[in-house]
Amino acid sequence: MDETLVLLFSVEVFFFFLTRHCEGPVVLFLVAGEEESSRTERMKQMIVFKVQMACGKSRVKARTVVAKTCGVNFLELQGDDVIVVAGDGIDAACLTYSLRKKVGHTDIICMTPLE
Repeated sequence: MDETLVLLFSVEVFFFFLTRHCEGPVVLFLVAGEEESSRTERMKQMIVFKVQMACGKSRVKARTVVAKTCGVNFLELQGDDVIVVAGDGIDAACLTYSLRKKVGHTDIICMTPLE
């Protein structure tokens, strides 16, 4: 009889484990549920970005990038280069990276927690 290994863990660990430890057949149970970050209470926050936007097309692109970000509940463009974002559990570093990559130079002006 072949030995079967039964495991319960996250997807990130799955590929590492398979490449390092498994020689026989593996049965994998993936649990459909919330991510670890959503299990804890998410912090509601407001973030103000200064984004270098040269034209209307870049303003639309910036708005699209921010709107697609997980956790964003509010988005406002102020003036020519300021974006105000509010929401639950927004990763400011990831959003800044995305805006820099797809729009232009981006700075975080301020981050404030909301109640």
